[in-house]
Amino acid sequence: MRYINLATLLFVLYFVSGTLGLNFNPVSGFATLVWVPSGLSQAFLLIFGLRFWPAITLGAFCTNLASDASIATAAGISVGNTLEPLAGAYLLKHVIKIRPSLDRIHDIVGLIFFGAILSTLISATLGTSTLQLNSIISTTEYGSTWFAWWIGDAISVLIVTPLILVW
Repeated sequence: MRYINLATLLFVLYFVSGTLGLNFNPVSGFATLVWVPSGLSQAFLLIFGLRFWPAITLGAFCTNLASDASIATAAGISVGNTLEPLAGAYLLKHVIKIRPSLDRIHDIVGLIFFGAILSTLISATLGTSTLQLNSIISTTEYGSTWFAWWIGDAISVLIVTPLILVW
């Protein structure tokens, strides 16, 4: 029952913050300059475990469907939005052995590199590629959309994740 309650909480938080985020002038309709669900998801997986990934997938899928994405587009984006925090949390837990208190330089540098810079490449690349494959953006828009997506996810991991972890 605890798993279901926590998974539901993550889904609701993801959906609400994602839906709000997509209402603030997103680049190409899907990339925001601060994507709160990225930092939220990574923190949640670090605190409660990687097994909560289905709530992220469902949250991302429903968020994108609610913003008028097709099923194929929502599915493609949700894969990237799930793999990003999974990869980041996995690397932070198993390589860095991060402590949620972030009281070591090692933890902070790991969060910056693995959480904010490296793992966010996954979602930006899969999401933007999904938009291009579904003819939502053109080849000329790919770079600017990718960069906005990546920077929005990275900023969220740098701001939202530490706030939740140390709280």
